[in-house]
Amino acid sequence: MPLITMPDGSVIIDDTRYKFGPGTSTCPFCVHFHGEEKGTCEAYPAGIPDRFSWKPNRHNVIEKDQVGDFIWKHKERRYTSV
Repeated sequence: MPLITMPDGSVIIDDTRYKFGPGTSTCPFCVHFHGEEKGTCEAYPAGIPDRFSWKPNRHNVIEKDQVGDFIWKHKERRYTSV
């Protein structure tokens, strides 16, 4: 992860590209998610808010700042035999 040095000498970790990484968010498991690179979904076409980038904060109720009435819905898993 890139480090950013602030003018006051403090250092912050820029982890924005890992916002939807494994173990952090439930967004990648939602049918409405457009992909990690885009960071968007049907409810938030301009960008998913940071509050949903942490697992406990699943988007399971309609929010005032979203588009439409989309909420988190698990992708169906399809297993095939080998």
